[in-house]
Amino acid sequence: MSKLPLAEAWMQDFLEAGTPLVMFTHHHHIADKLVEDLHPTLAARGGTQLPPPVDGRLSQAQRQRWVSEFSNGTLPFLVCGLKAMGTGVDGMQHRASHLAFLELGWSPKDHEQATGRLHRDGQTNPVTAYYLVAANTIEEKIAELLDAKATVTSATVGELDSPGVLESIIDMILEEKT
Repeated sequence: MSKLPLAEAWMQDFLEAGTPLVMFTHHHHIADKLVEDLHPTLAARGGTQLPPPVDGRLSQAQRQRWVSEFSNGTLPFLVCGLKAMGTGVDGMQHRASHLAFLELGWSPKDHEQATGRLHRDGQTNPVTAYYLVAANTIEEKIAELLDAKATVTSATVGELDSPGVLESIIDMILEEKT
């Protein structure tokens, strides 16, 4: 919650530039507060109200409806649940090429699937994913852990050379203990 004001200020740059943005969150109360806080900003600019967070509390049909509204240009932002957007929703790639993670999930696959909502057939621009990680917090450790998990997974399936992967993880664990 403490980084919400900074995240909202950061999102202003996208709004002012007219650049569509998809923001992923993990917790419902964070998503709800983000949408609530953005309403006055959008209203002051003559914009439409944001829909509720597009997450597991909505049916698949409701999620697709809001994604379609975003894709049609009606909404400048879309606030989405990290897990709820993993599969079955399509269309964001036709409008946006920027996404951000306000909160981190526990699996690199969750982030990969969320990024895949924009990085898919029909996307004509490079996709940029931003990770809004607060400095000197547990989030930094979680981000490092996610990176280590992704490295191990990639090495396991043969996407990169495995020598050094185990050593990197052990080094990270030892650094935490010192």
